[in-house]
Amino acid sequence: MKEEVLHYIWEQKCFDLKALKTTSGASLEILDFGTTNKNAGPDFLNAVIKIGGTRWYGHIEIHVQSSAWYLHQHQNDPNYESVILHVVWKEDHPIKINEGHLLPCLVLENRVTDSLLTKYQKLSMNKDSIPCSSFIPEIKLSIVEVELQTMAFYRITQKMKRIQKKLENTRYDWETVFYQMLARNMGFYVNGEAFLDLAQRTPLSLIAKYKSSLIQLEALLFGQAGLLSKKETDSYVQELLNEYKFLKHKHRLVPMRGNQWKFLRLRPANFPTIRIAQFAKILFQTHHLFSKSLALKKVEEVENMLGVQPGQYWQNHFVFGKESKEQQKKLGKRACQLILINTIVPLIYTYGHLRGQINYKERAVDFLKALPSEENSIIQNWAKFGISAAHAWETQGLISLWKEKCQKKFCTSCKIGQSIIN
Repeated sequence: MKEEVLHYIWEQKCFDLKALKTTSGASLEILDFGTTNKNAGPDFLNAVIKIGGTRWYGHIEIHVQSSAWYLHQHQNDPNYESVILHVVWKEDHPIKINEGHLLPCLVLENRVTDSLLTKYQKLSMNKDSIPCSSFIPEIKLSIVEVELQTMAFYRITQKMKRIQKKLENTRYDWETVFYQMLARNMGFYVNGEAFLDLAQRTPLSLIAKYKSSLIQLEALLFGQAGLLSKKETDSYVQELLNEYKFLKHKHRLVPMRGNQWKFLRLRPANFPTIRIAQFAKILFQTHHLFSKSLALKKVEEVENMLGVQPGQYWQNHFVFGKESKEQQKKLGKRACQLILINTIVPLIYTYGHLRGQINYKERAVDFLKALPSEENSIIQNWAKFGISAAHAWETQGLISLWKEKCQKKFCTSCKIGQSIIN
C-alpha cells in the first residue's frame, strides 16, 4: 500500500461510507472531504466532519500507518494543530495531541474493495514502461483524449515556466532568448548543450555587428565552437582562421573546446559542422528572428525561414578539409518541424500568456495540431500498445504523460489509471 493510493481513495470516495466509526468507537460522518493540499502541511484542507453530535472544521492527514505521524514529526509542527481526522490504512499506534487527547482516526483497510486493490496492484507491479498496457484495449477513447489534452497543456505550461526564467535572466530580451533556444535546438539531442554553450559565448549583440557578412558570421561561430584548425590548408579555412583571429582579439573572445562536439554515430548531414553552417545562414538572411516568428501563421512559412542552404563550401564538405560528393545540405523539413515544436511554439505561447493575448496562445496550439505526429521511441512505444497520435499536439501529450506519470507510476493521478482502478 502506498500513501498516494490512500489519497486517491479519499479524494474519489472509493471506500464504504456506511456506518463510519473512529477507532475509539465514535460515530463519524464526512460532510466535506476537503481540498487537496499541494504544499506543505496536512493532505486535505478545510474539511468538515461530525463525530458523535459535534461538528468539526479543520484538516485531514493521511498515512499508511498511523505511527507515521510521529515519524514525520507532525507533533512538533504547528501546521498540523488543526487536523481533525487521521485517515490511515492501519492504526499501529494511537496518536495523542492537545495535552494527551486522542486524535480521531479512521481506518480504511476493511472498507476498500478487493477489486480496486487488485487493479492498482496490477498497475503498480507491471514492468512495462506503460503500466496500463494490458488494460488499454478496454479504455474508452474519450478518456484517453481528455488525458492527452490535459498533459499537452501541462507540457507547454512547463516549457513556458522555463522560458519565463530565461526572460527574467535576460531582462525580458525576447530576441536573445529566441536566439539561445534556437541554437540549443539546432543541436537537437546529441549536441544541444554544446550549441547552447556556443550561443552563450557568442551573444546576439555580437552577432548583430556582423550579420551583413556570411563569412564573418561563419568565422565567428566556427571559431567560438573551437572547430577551426591551423592544420587545414584550404583557402576557405584559412579565411575563417584569419577572420576569427581578428574578431577574437577585438572582442576578447573565449572559444569552446572542440571536443565538446559529438560526431560519432551521427549521419553526416547532422554533423555539428553542417548545423553551425546552417545556423550561420539563418542568422545571415533573417533579421529579428523572434519578431518574424510572431508573424508566422503557417507551417510552410516556418520551413521557408529555417530551411536554408549553408554556404557554398558546405555543398561538397561535411567537415573541414575533406571533400565529399556535392549535395544540398538544406535543413530538412522534419528538423524545421522539431524546431517549431521546441522553440517557436513555446515562445509564441509564452508571449501570448505574458501579454494577455490569447490569439498567440491559440496560434501556438494550432501550429502543433497542424504538424504530423512526432517520431521517437516514446511515441513508438505508445503505438505498440495501441495508442497513436493524430498530430504533434497529441504526441506532446503522450510524451508528457509518459514522463510525468507512467515512468513514476502515478496511475492514481491519471484519468486513464483512474478509469481502470474504478
